[in-house]
Amino acid sequence: ITSRGDGDVSISTITSTSGNVVISSDDDGVATMSDGGGAIIDALTGEAANITSGGSSLLTLASGSGIGASDDIDTTVVNLTARTVTSGNIIIQETSVLVIAGTGVTTAGGGSVNIDVDAGNLTVDAVVTANAAGTVTLNADSGTIAINFAVSSTTGAIAVSGDVITQDANISTGGTAAVAVTDGRESCCHATSEVAVGGTHSGIDHVCRDARTRLCARVSRIER
Repeated sequence: ITSRGDGDVSISTITSTSGNVVISSDDDGVATMSDGGGAIIDALTGEAANITSGGSSLLTLASGSGIGASDDIDTTVVNLTARTVTSGNIIIQETSVLVIAGTGVTTAGGGSVNIDVDAGNLTVDAVVTANAAGTVTLNADSGTIAINFAVSSTTGAIAVSGDVITQDANISTGGTAAVAVTDGRESCCHATSEVAVGGTHSGIDHVCRDARTRLCARVSRIER
């Protein structure tokens, strides 16, 4: 299923049993953005899924100026790639297991990334990047977050939260923005990294500032 619009694209309900879904706003019809002004918008009043796809299908979202920026795009999909090319946030709420795949999730113009998985694991198998001071928030309400590919912001804060967190790729931001990694256990985070203020993190499991949250307010990089 492919849906393109020269301007905003409002989504009520799209369902694919096994095929890929492609949605692009502000599209000039030749796979490029025309003037950077179109957004992908949730047209439903409730929190029912806007986009549902099964099997190993890939959902591709491309927008000039935001994806779910005013009201999150609700999904029940398997694999996701999303990008903005001019500005705007990317806000996705997924009902179950989600894999960041393909070319990843990226913003432009200071846009933030916020991905929340209601039930199941969130696996980062492709880059997640927020431009400029845009923040990155990754949350699995009742599952594991597996960081297998770089998660970064130019200068914005990064927050990763799940029942269990495994880290096999770098998490980084510039300046003095905060990096917070929280898991659901009282013992500590399950990221394979060691807190080292002002430097890098590497090597040792279960090293945190307190029992529930590792908050590195002055740390700009976490390395596996």
